[in-house]
Amino acid sequence: CFQVAMFNFLLQGKVGEMTFTGVRKDFRDFRAYFVRENEETVLDVAATEGHCEVPIVDLAGEALAKPVLLRCWLAKEPNFDARSDQALFSWYQVLAPNEVDFVWAYARVGSEIDETLREAFNYGRLFGERKKQLRASIRVSNALGFNDDEFVIDELIVLEWVLPSGEETR
Repeated sequence: CFQVAMFNFLLQGKVGEMTFTGVRKDFRDFRAYFVRENEETVLDVAATEGHCEVPIVDLAGEALAKPVLLRCWLAKEPNFDARSDQALFSWYQVLAPNEVDFVWAYARVGSEIDETLREAFNYGRLFGERKKQLRASIRVSNALGFNDDEFVIDELIVLEWVLPSGEETR
């Protein structure tokens, strides 16, 4: 039994998507994604489930052979930024879809990824409310010389969990 439902139609990353959100009978929120595929509207199970190539709970300590896709929540706070060996790192908390399990990932301050994320968070801006966290699909790889639960953000694919056409098969 669904108590509240809302539909959103978006054109995100060249994919027409519809989100269906609401509250379950037990008062937990849900969010389902539907996309157009071969002239049909189908459930995007990977986005709805928050599928990652490596589950975030298992990511710490993994020696990644290549960057991996994560559908996650990103969080940003002022105390997350750090300086090391004359480089300034912008750290993000990368939370699993359950919003409990997490690892850390960084982008260099001033990089295109960092600037895009700061703008999405409204971080360091004078006007508007700063977001605490947001949904994103990213690719991360091991950050050499850092802790085993710290990664580098190689790519910000999209600020949502539905990927652009053909992106997951890269």
